[in-house]
Amino acid sequence: MNVQPIRKEQTYKDNIVQFKKNKNIKLKKDGTIKQTPNNTKCNRDDIQPIKEEDIPKMVKWLREYRDSSNNNEDYQIRFRNLTMFIMGINIALRVSDLISLKWSDVFNNNWEFLDGKKIEPKKTAKKKKKVLLAYNNSFRRAISEYKKYVNPKKLDSYIFTSRQNPSGHIGAGTVEKFIKTMVEELEITYPICTHSMRKTFARIRYEHSEDKTRTLLELMQMFRHSSPDITLGYICIKAEEIKDLFYAVELGYD
Repeated sequence: MNVQPIRKEQTYKDNIVQFKKNKNIKLKKDGTIKQTPNNTKCNRDDIQPIKEEDIPKMVKWLREYRDSSNNNEDYQIRFRNLTMFIMGINIALRVSDLISLKWSDVFNNNWEFLDGKKIEPKKTAKKKKKVLLAYNNSFRRAISEYKKYVNPKKLDSYIFTSRQNPSGHIGAGTVEKFIKTMVEELEITYPICTHSMRKTFARIRYEHSEDKTRTLLELMQMFRHSSPDITLGYICIKAEEIKDLFYAVELGYD
C-alpha cells in the first residue's frame, strides 16, 4: 500500500487513525506521516532484491553500527546482525531457515567447515524435501569472524541465539527490525525485507552468469519453482531484460 502525502488540513488525530490501521505508517514528532517503503510480508511479491551497488553501503553501515556500540551486549547483537546479513545474501535461505542454523550445520566435530549439508527447510518439512547447503568464501569469512568472537562451545547450539531464551534462536521479526532500520538510515526507497537477502543471491547470480539459460534452470531447481517464468518473476527480471536475451545471441550468420 502506497502512503499518500498528507494534506495540510489533516490533523494529528487523523494520522493516528491511519497509523493504527496501517503498520507501515510511521509518525514524525510533529504528527506528520513519515514515508517509508512497504516491506510487509503480505506484499512479498513486490519485494525487491538488494541492488548490487547498495550491498557495500549496507555492510559498511552494519560494521560502523557495530563498532559504535557502548557495551559488549550491544556489540555482540550488532555483530550478529552483520554476520547474518552477509550469510543471508550468500546462501539463499529463507529467513526462517537462516535463523534456525546450528553450528553443526556448518562445522564438523573438529570445528572444521563441512563440504556441504542437506537440511529440511521449515516450509517444506512435511514433504520431506531437502536442500543442499554450500558455503562460499564470503559466507565462511563472515561466520568465522563471528565464531571467533562468540567462541561457541556446543556444535548443537544455534548460531543466532535468543537473549530471552539462550537455548533457542532469534525470531524473524528481529531480523526484519534491523533490516528496516538499516534501510531507513541509508534512505533506500525500493521495498526491501528479510526475503530480499534470498532474492539478492539469485538475482546477482543470474546477472553475472555467462549462460543465463542454464543459470535460470539451476535457480528454478534450487527454489523448487515449477517454471522458469516463476523464477524470472521471483528475481524481478523485467520484460525488457528478457528481450535482451534474444539480442545477445546471433546464430546462422557470420
